[in-house]
Amino acid sequence: MALYYKCYRVYNLDDPRAVCWTTKEAQNENFKEAAKIFEDKKPSLLDVGCGLGAFYDWLIANNYKPNYHGIDLLANFVEECKKRNLNVEAKTALKVEKEYDYILALGTFHYTTYEFEDPTDQITKIYKHLFSKARKAFVFTLLHKNKESLHTYTREQLDLILQGTDAENVEVNKIQGGDQFIIYLSKE
Repeated sequence: MALYYKCYRVYNLDDPRAVCWTTKEAQNENFKEAAKIFEDKKPSLLDVGCGLGAFYDWLIANNYKPNYHGIDLLANFVEECKKRNLNVEAKTALKVEKEYDYILALGTFHYTTYEFEDPTDQITKIYKHLFSKARKAFVFTLLHKNKESLHTYTREQLDLILQGTDAENVEVNKIQGGDQFIIYLSKE
């Protein structure tokens, strides 16, 4: 969490680095890949670890009209989103009770889990809870390769995390030049 506060204090709010994204292009690639799961342009969605609401902005810029809800742990991010009248609240992923068509956690596990020696159990617990609250699908990303000393995962480790999932369909792709996995867990 300290890393997010540092990024927030160092960079301008319109800079993706303010929420620890490396570049605007990387952020947009993640958003574009994640949006492929939507069946229409009016998805009901929860953005877990929403930061400053950049995914909402991307959706609007790309002609989506989402029923958008975001959650984040950082009060500063939530406060900035509320200034823009976004439907965002301070909440942990495990406290999500409401159901949404789609739940997304893009970049959420990159930095929030690096405090754990082995965050695999924590990620599994969180994604299973969030998947149970998604009516159609849950999408999340994990790092595969990285220049920083954050947790990265091999495909074999990812398969262990996904073991026992209740998803009807599981799709795993590499994005960011192979540096990340994007995982789609669908109920249909």
